[in-house]
Amino acid sequence: MAGLLCSGFLPLSHYWRDRPKDLADPVRNIDFQDLTESIPAFVTIVMMLFTYNIGNGLTAGLVVYPLLKLAAGRWREVRPGTVALAAVCLTYYLFGLPH
Repeated sequence: MAGLLCSGFLPLSHYWRDRPKDLADPVRNIDFQDLTESIPAFVTIVMMLFTYNIGNGLTAGLVVYPLLKLAAGRWREVRPGTVALAAVCLTYYLFGLPH
């Protein structure tokens, strides 16, 4: 039965060829020379690993990114939508995260 259900997705299998060949491929594209880019990526990865939760990792990275840009004096690179998203993610850590 499972084979029959999965066979319906065979025409879509060519989309899988665009996936990263190695799980570390996206990490290789991070600009490690720019600390305002690499530290939020590091925080995101570490939080995902230690909390076993992708959502916690992503929200941590989304909070840290604009804070580092503002602290580095590169506030022109921070868009209003980024600040709004960081504020929403910060409320998750302040009020929504189970203790």
